[in-house]
Parts: sequence; structure tokens; C-alpha cells
Amino acid sequence: MPWKSPIEEFLMHYTLAAGGESEEVEPQVYDLLLPGVEKTMRLVLDAEALAEHPQAEFLTFGSAVLDRMLASGRDLGRNASVFVNDVHLTPYGLEQHVRRDIVLPEGIALRVVSARPLYVAHTLFCFEVTYMSDTKEQAMYTVGIDRYYGRQIRYLHMLLDGNRCTESRHLSCPDAAAIALPRAYVLARDRLMRTLGPDANKRLTEVRRRLEGDRQRMSTYYRDMRDDLLSRQEKSRLKGEEQESFSMRLAALGREESLRLDEAENKGTLHAQLQLTNVLHIAIPRLFLRVRLLDNRPDSVASLPELQCTWDPITEKTDALDCPSCGTPTLALTLTKRNAVVCPGNSCARSAR
Repeated sequence: MPWKSPIEEFLMHYTLAAGGESEEVEPQVYDLLLPGVEKTMRLVLDAEALAEHPQAEFLTFGSAVLDRMLASGRDLGRNASVFVNDVHLTPYGLEQHVRRDIVLPEGIALRVVSARPLYVAHTLFCFEVTYMSDTKEQAMYTVGIDRYYGRQIRYLHMLLDGNRCTESRHLSCPDAAAIALPRAYVLARDRLMRTLGPDANKRLTEVRRRLEGDRQRMSTYYRDMRDDLLSRQEKSRLKGEEQESFSMRLAALGREESLRLDEAENKGTLHAQLQLTNVLHIAIPRLFLRVRLLDNRPDSVASLPELQCTWDPITEKTDALDCPSCGTPTLALTLTKRNAVVCPGNSCARSAR
């Protein structure tokens, strides 16, 4: 299969998603026909071919036609839903995996009583951040939220590579409970802000560094201009010539310098605009386990509570449980004096003594 440039690959995917047709007239030259458009558009991906196709649109990074396609493609998939079905829901030695992942107090064991698969909703939020200062830059960020636990997960974008996602549900298992979409959005936005803070500070430092260089160059330029005028004024004074024109030019030079420095200062501020561009819902099966704790401590007849935990077939690991006391995700458990299960955090550990 011949190699295609990223723009060529994008053109193929965009044509398919938009329901259009494209034909390669010659290498790097395509005819594109889109639904609702009567006229065929000729696109050139190689600048050297423009001479032979002067009426064609040049499709390249930064071109207006590519920007229109990107905006149109984004509108085509602002909100979509897919399923991941190719997961292994009967792992060998499941109970041993869970015992290895969850840390229990000495003398306490566990046994998996039942396992039930449920589709868990995950939502991938795609954000566009526009940074505006003396230049304009855009950056794309994706934040994935597990809507059962309300946690950020970092492997969702990996599922989009290949053919793991389908448009239909293949497994006959119900959906798990999920937090509301607005709450998931707030969680994703808050996680993103933690990333944007350091990134914005880094960009602002670079903007101020460029600003300081511009200020020094302008100050040097106007200082040289002022010195030249003063030198000429002194020579004119020695010749007995009029001085008013020099005074007016020096005043105008001072006003121009002040104006240029103020303009540079205004460009030294950084503005950031955050926009949610796309939302992708991904339903992935997960095993919901009912786990019974067994008290093997000598002379103990305590009745221990049952736990519900989940096994993620994507990572092949037990998910961290929410501490019943403080809500902190944890895989390490301890018991209070009343045999309640809590995490070993500071506040919970004090109640366990």
C-alpha cells in the first residue's frame, strides 16, 4: 500500500465520514464531491502541481479549505457513542488476581462470591484551548472520565486505535449506574485546569521573554534616533539655524516611542479560551464482584461485611475501592474496632485503633 501523507489520510477519512466521494486524478491531486454540493472541488496537496491546476484549492496546513474541513469534520462527530465488546470476562484465576491486588489486614482473607458483567459508561471530553498574546496558538486536550466511579482514566484514547470500538452492543448485559453527564464534564474540566495552569505559566514566561527582547530593541532604536537628532540639533545650533523643528521632531519621537512600548506591553498578556469541541461516550463491560471477607484471626468470631469491587478487563486489574468512610480510592483496607472496612488514611486509621 503506497504511503500517504497525514493530510491525504485526513482527506480520505473526512470524505468517508461526510458521505462524499473522492477520486485521485493524479498523484497529490484529488476531485472531491460532497453531499449537497453540485460542483466538484479539485484539491491539490503538492504546491508544485498548482501550476498545472490553477483553479484548484491548495490543501495544506493553515489553508482556509483545510480549516473548513476540520470545522465540518468536528461538527459531524460532536457527540457520538460506541461500544467496546472484545474483552475477556472470564479471566483465569480471578480470585487470585483480586487477592493479589487488594491489601487486607493480617488474618483477613477474601473470597469472590459472584461476578456479574455490566457495561460501564466512560466519556471522553475533547477540549480546544486557544492561547492569544502576540501570537495565536491552539492546543487539543482529551480527558476521559469513568462515570461509575467518577474518576479520570488515561487509557480511553488508546481504545480508538484499531477496530476495538463498534457502534452496536454485542453483549447481553445491562448498564451500570453512572454519574450525570454535567457532573462528569465538571470533573473533566477541573482535571484539565490542573494541566492548563503550568502550561499557561510556561507560555506566559515565553511571551514575557519575547516582550523584554522587543522592548530592548525598541528602546535601543529610539535612543539611537534621539541621539542622532540631538547631534544634528547641536550642529544646527552652532551654525545659528532655527531649533524649533528639532524640538517638534524630538517630541514626536518621544510620543511614538511611548505608543510602541504600550502596544508591546499589551501584547505581553496571555489570554486563554477553553472550548468543549467533542464528546465521545464509550461503554465497556466490567466485572462487578461480590467479595466476602473471611476472619481467620485466632479466637475471633467477628462478622465482617461484604464488599463490592470491580475487575477491569482492559487493564486486567482490580479497580481501587472508594473508602466507605472518607471516599478516597484505595486498594489497601483495614478494620475499625467495630469491624467496619476503611482505608489506612490518617483520619480513618485513627478510628481503626
